[in-house]
Amino acid sequence: MTGAASTSSSFLRTKGMAQALWDLKSIQSALTSGLEVALSEVGFTADQFQVLFSISKLGSPTMGEILGDVNMANASLSRIVDSLEDRALAFRLPNPSDRRRITVNLSDMGVAKLDQVLSSLSAWASASDGVIDVEMAEKLRALAQKIGKSDL
Repeated sequence: MTGAASTSSSFLRTKGMAQALWDLKSIQSALTSGLEVALSEVGFTADQFQVLFSISKLGSPTMGEILGDVNMANASLSRIVDSLEDRALAFRLPNPSDRRRITVNLSDMGVAKLDQVLSSLSAWASASDGVIDVEMAEKLRALAQKIGKSDL
């Protein structure tokens, strides 16, 4: 390949990558705005929902385990867990096997609130199904995890 052809190929690859990133940003913006509207109806932000759901999914996780699941800054996670505690939706306890470690747990109110939030999201999820089906969502999740582990 000549120098000019190589440069042209590199330019086209970069242009294609840039366009793909803009397209993904547009998709993310559209889906997130719908999600945020649905969550605001039950008094939640997307980040609060993500943390509440992560605590439920992981079952009495440490803050570090939640961080590994939600991909946000440590300070942001602490503020969100504090707000969930203030609303009596979650509570922190020392880990029984290592009292230096703190676990985060859902209260009964937190479990009920999570059920309410998931119910309210069903309409949003139904509307999203027309755009991104379960298989596509799994592929996007796998791609996001792959990118998260790369040196990009």
